[in-house]
Amino acid sequence: MRSPPSPLFLVVVHGIDIVDVPEYARMLNATMKAHLKTIFTPQELEECGDNERTAQRLAGRFATKEAVLKALGLPFGDGVAFLDVETVTADTGAPAVVTHRKVSERASQLGVQNWLVSTSHTSMSAVASVIGVRAAVAV
Repeated sequence: MRSPPSPLFLVVVHGIDIVDVPEYARMLNATMKAHLKTIFTPQELEECGDNERTAQRLAGRFATKEAVLKALGLPFGDGVAFLDVETVTADTGAPAVVTHRKVSERASQLGVQNWLVSTSHTSMSAVASVIGVRAAVAV
């Protein structure tokens, strides 16, 4: 008996970024915390929690945002904000990307229908790789 056809995806864009975790640890003090709201959505901040791994999680999400912007060839500024790329946690626990405004428009122009996201971090570095894909044909 044959299994049902599985969809093939075509890679449209790829981006990667690495971030310094201690930089985000410094931003967790009372003076800098307000600045985090210009980079991360309320959901992102809530999902990162407030514990010993918060800086690693924030750095991973920021690396994801940067990787998406690099993949799409969009510079920060000129109508593109870090809040326009949102890293959320899927039901499976895996990171997922939601885009907004100009970032979403650019992704659509290029044919990106979905994002494959991988992040990893240590106490010193966080890295993210994103692949924008579109559906091909069922095989």
